[in-house]
Amino acid sequence: MNKQAFTLIELMVYVVLFSVVAMMVFGFCSLVYTTLSTNGKRTNIVLMQTLMLDAVRRDVMSASMMPQRWDVRAGVFEQETLDARGVMSRVNVGWDVVKKSSQFLMRRTQGVYDFTAHRWTKKNVSLMPTTLRDLRFGTAPSADGTRVVQVLLEYADADGSNREAVVVRNRVLA
Repeated sequence: MNKQAFTLIELMVYVVLFSVVAMMVFGFCSLVYTTLSTNGKRTNIVLMQTLMLDAVRRDVMSASMMPQRWDVRAGVFEQETLDARGVMSRVNVGWDVVKKSSQFLMRRTQGVYDFTAHRWTKKNVSLMPTTLRDLRFGTAPSADGTRVVQVLLEYADADGSNREAVVVRNRVLA
């Protein structure tokens, strides 16, 4: 009998063992890829929400403290900024979330708003995709009895729907 060659049974055993090891390695690699992909998506969602909240926060931080310059229900307020020469400029800004098709979009409206009629007379709209489902402005009582601007957010994540309130402490409406 020739000892230099493999028998058919030995060859089949090696192929089966190699197949089992290959399937285990493939399964492990697939699990790692799925985990990394899911974590990447979650990180992107958190980053997107953080960027959106930061944009709203920046606008609200420069908002007027005069109650007549706010339409809290519509999420519109007058923004006051200083240019390089120290001249104050005022523009009206509004934030909300709209749903187009199956996608939620964060809408930032800037222009001229009539606070008595509660409507835009001139506007420029920017749309950004978001995971936020709702963005509402409201007021919350503070410890000294004044009303403080509060931004209520509803967003979607892997576990369902969450609510979060962000209180902007330097915007007190008398």
